Amino acid sequence: MFAFTRTTPIFSCIATMLLAATMLLGSCAKPTNAGSDLLPASDDIDISYADSNTDPRLLLKATTVADDSVVTYLPSSGIAMGKFSCGYINDPIFGKTTSSIYSQLRLSFPNPDFTGATLDSLILILYLSSDSRFNIGDTLSNTIFNIHEMTSKPDINASYYTKSQFGYAPTPIGNYLSTDRYRQPRPRLGVPIRIRLSAAFGNKLLQNPNYFDDNATFQEAIKGLYITPAIGCQTMLRYLLTESNAPSRLTIYYKAKPTDTNSTAYDLLLNNGGVRTINAQHNIAGTPVQAALNSAAIGDSVVYVQGLGGSNIKVDLPNIRQFGKIIVNKAELWLTEIPSADTTIYKVPRQLTVTKNKINPSDITEAEFIREALYFSAVDVLPELEGTRRSRDAQGRVRYKLNMASYMQAVVDGKTPDQSIFVKIYNKTERVNRAVFGGPKNSKYKMEFKFWYTKL
Repeated sequence: MFAFTRTTPIFSCIATMLLAATMLLGSCAKPTNAGSDLLPASDDIDISYADSNTDPRLLLKATTVADDSVVTYLPSSGIAMGKFSCGYINDPIFGKTTSSIYSQLRLSFPNPDFTGATLDSLILILYLSSDSRFNIGDTLSNTIFNIHEMTSKPDINASYYTKSQFGYAPTPIGNYLSTDRYRQPRPRLGVPIRIRLSAAFGNKLLQNPNYFDDNATFQEAIKGLYITPAIGCQTMLRYLLTESNAPSRLTIYYKAKPTDTNSTAYDLLLNNGGVRTINAQHNIAGTPVQAALNSAAIGDSVVYVQGLGGSNIKVDLPNIRQFGKIIVNKAELWLTEIPSADTTIYKVPRQLTVTKNKINPSDITEAEFIREALYFSAVDVLPELEGTRRSRDAQGRVRYKLNMASYMQAVVDGKTPDQSIFVKIYNKTERVNRAVFGGPKNSKYKMEFKFWYTKL
C-alpha cells in the first residue's frame, strides 16, 4: 500500500489539483442571474441567486437554545471523545462552567506478581493537551483538582452524556496544585503531569492480587477515578486519555522484595477497555445567555454558542419552501462574530457545524449532522473550506461560513420534518470555546443566508 512520507508533496498535489479544477471550471462559466457569477455554471443551466437581505422567501430567524445533553460515550464505538476537559471558568457572558472526568481503569496485563511486594508510590500520569487554542480561562492561574475513587460502576454497554454522573467517595485519594503555565504556542505531543495518590489506595491494590485476574474482575472491585476541579481553580484544560503515544495511566511503583533497591512499575491504563466520560455543568443564572434563551426578540440581534453542554443557535427559514420546484445549487449560512475584549481568555471556536432535528430524538444512532456541513467543517487538511473561522472581511469583521446545499434541497422538497437547523461548535464535547454572533437584524454583524438555485 502506498503511504505518504514526510517528503511526499501531498499539499502541493492537492493545491495543484484544486487550482487546475478552478481554472477549468472558470474557463467555461457563463454568469446569468444576480450572484450566479459566484458559482460555476454550464451553458445550459440558468442559476438564480437570492439572499436573506433582499428576498422574503429567505426570511431568517435565530434564537439561542439550551442543549439538553451531549453524547460523550457510545458503546457501539467504545468512545465518543478523544480529549477530556477538566476545570472551572467563570465567564461574564456564559456564566460558570465546571467539567469533571470519570474514567475506568484497565489492566496492562493480568495477574502481576505482587507476592511480598511493598508500595513505593502510586502515581497518576495525565497528559495535558499542549494546544493552547482549547485551554480556556485564566491559564496563568493555578490548576487545582482532586481525585476520588468512584463508588458506582459505569456500564460499558450504556451510552453516557455530559450530564451523566456516578457515585464517588467524598474523601480525595489525591490532589493536584500546579503553578505551571500552559500557554504553549502549538500542539506537540502532550505535557505529562504526575499526581501522587494516597498510600492507602495503593496498598489496597497491592494487597488484593485477585483484583488483577482480568479487566472485568478489576473494574468490579475498582470502579474508576473521578477527577474534578477544586475551589480556587480558574481554568479549563484538556487531557489526553486515549492517545496511544501519550498514554495517561495510573502506575504502581513497588519493591518486589524487601532487599530490592530498584522499584518495579505496573500500569493501569485509561486509554481503552472501559468507560471514559465527562460531567459538564453550566450555571448561566443572571447572564446574557440566560436572558437570550428562546427569545426571538434577542435572537434578532445576538445569539450565543458554547462547547461542552453549552448553548446552540437555532436557525429557521420558515418561507424557504415558497421557492417551489427548484434545484439547490448552493446554500450558505454566514455568521459574523461580535468581538469582545475577553476572547484571549474565553476563546472563540476554530470550527462550527450544523445539525438537524432528529425524527426520533431517543435514537442515538440516527444521524443528526448535516452531511456536507459536518464533512467540510471537519476537514483539517484544508480548513479554509467550510465552517472554519474566516479571515476578516473588508469591514474588519470575522465571519464563519456553513454549507448545506443537499440538506436545503430536502427542505425545499418537503422531505424533512421541519426547516430548523442548529449551529454548534464542532466536536463540542471536547471543546469549551464559545462565541457571540450577530442575529439576522443586527445592522453591523448580520447573520445572512445566501442561496443559488435553478428553476425547474
